[in-house]
Amino acid sequence: MKCFICRQKEVGKSGTADMESLSDFFLKENVVLTLGDYRMSWIELLATLFNLIAVWLSAREKVSNWWIGLIGISLFMSLSYQVRLYADVFLQLFFFVSNCIGWYRWTHPVQQGNNGKLNLIVSELSQTMRVLMLISVLTGTLLLGLFFVKVHLFLPDYFPQPAAFPFADSLIMAGSILAQLLLINKKIESWLLWILVNCTAIFVYAQREIYLTSLLYAMFLIISVKGLREWQLSIKKNR
Repeated sequence: MKCFICRQKEVGKSGTADMESLSDFFLKENVVLTLGDYRMSWIELLATLFNLIAVWLSAREKVSNWWIGLIGISLFMSLSYQVRLYADVFLQLFFFVSNCIGWYRWTHPVQQGNNGKLNLIVSELSQTMRVLMLISVLTGTLLLGLFFVKVHLFLPDYFPQPAAFPFADSLIMAGSILAQLLLINKKIESWLLWILVNCTAIFVYAQREIYLTSLLYAMFLIISVKGLREWQLSIKKNR
């Protein structure tokens, strides 16, 4: 009996050690590559790869982009928390939910119209809506920034350290949410917001020495500029 109990304790200790080892693997300090002063972690590398693959599959209308994107989002959420970009943590939560909705919608299409197709064309916001868009982004950035400046005081158990770049990070969050909503409705202004978001993210992640992620957003910036040009052509074509 004693031997059996001892074996059970050993198994329990082994299982705990395995969990700790797995948890340590996703720490920013677990470095896979060192280039000069830059230390690339496994979590940053994997998050970047999964998100790039998800974007590539999305452009090709593959349903698998959603679940692959969920993995990338989860990894980025953990990475953002570790480098104290708390607004980005909440942004990744938003992306997680929107990815789940997108996955469901793509696998459960709703028939619309007699031909069963969704006829949604690229369009522009009115001048009034553009002004409201700008006000929304600025207001959202200000309010979120004021919250994240003191989030470590409001929720010390979850955010023990002060946020890094709370207002720039809040601009990324506010801009991304609105850009995502506009993108869903094929409004060309979404790409203008994505360009703003990507430029800000390049700076923020570079300052936090997450250079691979900064490079990822540079790639997203190129895609955004290309998307803006293509949608401009689409608008002209549909006029």
